[in-house]
Amino acid sequence: MISLKKGNSPFIEFTDKSWSELRKDTPLNLTAEKLEELRGTNEVISLEEVEKIYLPLSRLLYYYVEAQKKLHLSTNCFLGGGPKKVPYIIGLAGSVAAGKSTMARVLQHILSKWDWSPKVEILTTDGYLYGLDELKKKKLLERKGFPESYRQKDLLQTIIDIKSGSPFIKVPLYCHKSYDILRDKHQILESPDILILEGLNVFHVGVGTQRPLIGPFISDFFDFGIYLDASLADLEKWFLNRFHTFFSYAKERGPEYYLYQFRHYEHKEIEKFARDIWTNINKKNLLENILPFKTRADLILTKNSSHSIEHLHLRKI
Repeated sequence: MISLKKGNSPFIEFTDKSWSELRKDTPLNLTAEKLEELRGTNEVISLEEVEKIYLPLSRLLYYYVEAQKKLHLSTNCFLGGGPKKVPYIIGLAGSVAAGKSTMARVLQHILSKWDWSPKVEILTTDGYLYGLDELKKKKLLERKGFPESYRQKDLLQTIIDIKSGSPFIKVPLYCHKSYDILRDKHQILESPDILILEGLNVFHVGVGTQRPLIGPFISDFFDFGIYLDASLADLEKWFLNRFHTFFSYAKERGPEYYLYQFRHYEHKEIEKFARDIWTNINKKNLLENILPFKTRADLILTKNSSHSIEHLHLRKI
């Protein structure tokens, strides 16, 4: 893996304080009440962090998107006309329980408040998982979240269609209550200006770390990539806390929740069940298929044990 140390790294390192100084006059168009709506289960995020981390990122992305628009105009001038502009794609990766979904929603809100009111959509790769029945049939249930548990060709084709300027794309949805694909509901993407693609393995370029595949890869179509990082110990703690919260919801709310079937488990049993999922599935997937590819990102955000981003690494251009 590429080193992030100063002096021999393709990245510029920032503390949260030095990064926050790059906000300049970027306005905060987010209330505490709205932030609470955007926050994921058991995740911690404050308006102070939005100001320190997200507003400078918004300012940087504004410059990048504007530069792409100018490049598009220059290309069309060269061609004497040409294709219409296509969405700016932001890839967002990281471990289970790192806080990707919350980050995607907060980014969506902030970016949509730019002066030209861009249309910002979120697409999660969860919708491209095989359904539970198919995972069982393929004997992949205990590898859910690994690259082979996704309909990779369908996901790649969707990204190609988006980056080709298709005006209307229907994409599958995943239900976190049932842990399964929704058969009768879809998300419709209609010419977004910016698309945030959020998922575990979006920077992955092979099977494991020793057997690279022939492209193209999903990340080939990204205009900007973000990796949300944290220590293994913190990720495990956050996953276990979230799992117990989801389990409590399921016990209270009925059989439409996947975890309801385990309602008779005693505390020690459900704790072991959760730890086994982390150790044998989520941690293994992280070490084999997610973490090794983090330096493919343009921006790496590292959280501390309090769920706050305290270090950032921005790729040099």
